[in-house]
Amino acid sequence: MIEDYAVNGMCLQLSAVGGDWYDYLRLGKRLWGIALGDVCGKGMAAALLMSATRSLFRTAAEGLRSPSEVLARLNKSLMKDLPTGRFVTLVYLVLDTERATASIASAGHPQPLYLSRQTGVTELRTEKGLPLGLMDSEYSEVELRLQSEDRVLMYTDGILEATNSKGEEFGNSRLEQALQKPGTSAQSILADVQQFAHGGILADDATAVVLRH
Repeated sequence: MIEDYAVNGMCLQLSAVGGDWYDYLRLGKRLWGIALGDVCGKGMAAALLMSATRSLFRTAAEGLRSPSEVLARLNKSLMKDLPTGRFVTLVYLVLDTERATASIASAGHPQPLYLSRQTGVTELRTEKGLPLGLMDSEYSEVELRLQSEDRVLMYTDGILEATNSKGEEFGNSRLEQALQKPGTSAQSILADVQQFAHGGILADDATAVVLRH
């Protein structure tokens, strides 16, 4: 599945292979919420949990502009509903299209990558944030002011764990290189992963979300 959106100079590109889930919602005149999640497990049970999580996420995000507050609220809901041993990882970004700023919080999810013309590629690491549904947790945030041509990449671990015929994983280094290519999009990153794994395997579902100023 491939989707592309442009708002106030911001371009959002989403592409998925398999059962990972992403969501986006308008929070106000200039604010957008963008989420990417991965449910523990596979098959019908995981699909049902994914559907329930998306519904609870939208409820949790209503009226809140802070990603960390949304994840804390969602975690409390999932702790009541998820079966023992199940959990969800999620990264949530709130974008201000007029100010060109983004706030990001993560619940045990692979850390997003930020490509800046000035500083290159860095991981957007948050100090606190356990996967959702396991136990009480606090969630911290990082904030960005986006400059022209900056990019933010949100992704699931199926990208990093994609394996080629030699047993090598795609890994962080290749992902950073893919993000730095001219004209990079969510679709092109997944194409790079699939080309790398030709004759190998995708160990898990793979999803990429690229935000570009």
